Amino acid sequence: MILRRISFFVCCIMAVCLVACISDKIYYHFQHVEGECWDRSDTIRFEVPTLREGGLFSKFIALRTNGDFRYRKLEVVVTQEVFPAKYIKRDTVDINLIDGKGNISSGGIRFYQFEQSFGSVRLMKGDSLHISINHNMRREDLNGITDVGVCLRRK
Repeated sequence: MILRRISFFVCCIMAVCLVACISDKIYYHFQHVEGECWDRSDTIRFEVPTLREGGLFSKFIALRTNGDFRYRKLEVVVTQEVFPAKYIKRDTVDINLIDGKGNISSGGIRFYQFEQSFGSVRLMKGDSLHISINHNMRREDLNGITDVGVCLRRK
């Protein structure tokens, strides 16, 4: 009886570990915005390491804000460079933070996290991706943005 319980327990743990290891996210990383505000000239960089497998990947920008950010949306310029091909692509991405009724598009009380898709990219085995993000708002410096992130998910 005890051996049966131990076997069942070990099988459950193995099943949980197996499910936890299966993820469609191949890269998910945040960079903290230095200082009290994000200046237009401050570039946030991400280095996606060399891929073990190629494929088609969805790209997302993630954003963490606090109550000091006073705008409905954030416009960013995203520059992507694929190595070793040296393919460069630049996108302008609008991240909607507040809907038309004035409701915040994310959960939270004082801190909020948002995620916005910005297309897909086909990468080959051995490719790496370098991503640079700058804000493209009229105001030079933006208060209330604490972290900017990038996520790649296998399609």
